[in-house]
Amino acid sequence: MGGRTAELLRIARFGAVGLAATAAHSVVYTALAEGAGAPALFANVIAFALAFALSFYGQSRFTFGKQPERSRVVRFLATSLLGLLLNSVFVAVIVTGLGFRPAAAVPFFLFVTPAVTYVTLRFWVFR
Repeated sequence: MGGRTAELLRIARFGAVGLAATAAHSVVYTALAEGAGAPALFANVIAFALAFALSFYGQSRFTFGKQPERSRVVRFLATSLLGLLLNSVFVAVIVTGLGFRPAAAVPFFLFVTPAVTYVTLRFWVFR
C-alpha cells in the first residue's frame, strides 16, 4: 500500500476514533451544561476525562497500531491536555466572554481541536 493511501487510511481511522470520542465529549458536555445546569467549564472537564480514555485506547491501538509505552502515554496526555486547553478557551470565550449558550462551543470541539490533535499525534506521540 502506498504512503499516501496508508496516510489516508490512518486519517480515516483517526477520524472514526475521534468521532466516537468527540461524540462522547459533546453529549456528556451538553447533558451536564445544558441539561443538568452544571457550569460549562466543569462539564467540559468531565466530558474530556471520558473522551480521553476512549481516545487513548482507540488511537494507540486502532489508528497507529502502537503499544501504550510510558513515553507515549505521557505525550498522549500532554496532547490531550492541549485539547482540553483549546476546548476550555473556546468555552471561556464563547460562553463566558460572549454570553452564548454552552452548546455554541461544540462546533469548535468538533473541528478545530481534532485537527490540532491529529498533527500532534502523528508527528510527536506516535512518530
